[in-house]
Amino acid sequence: MAKSISVCSNRKEVHVFMPPRSNFQDMKASYRLIGNTSRRACTIISGDSIVSQTNLLYKLKKVVYSTRKFRVTIYPGNDTLLVMAMVMNFFMEK
Repeated sequence: MAKSISVCSNRKEVHVFMPPRSNFQDMKASYRLIGNTSRRACTIISGDSIVSQTNLLYKLKKVVYSTRKFRVTIYPGNDTLLVMAMVMNFFMEK
């Protein structure tokens, strides 16, 4: 389950609840996704640690590719399929 917390033109925050560890009543999300969809920037946080980060491809502070291509950094010990699913859902425009 996911719950969008704040949405504005330049910032989006989504809380993801993974049963059975948490639910909407606990108000303690398993993962928090915070970022900017237009800049393809997203940070996934679990507890106090960063799970993954995304950003556009840069070279000397210039965008190398279009905004449809971005870099994903997944830190060791995390489920790569779960991270990719959360990132793709975060960037989907509704």
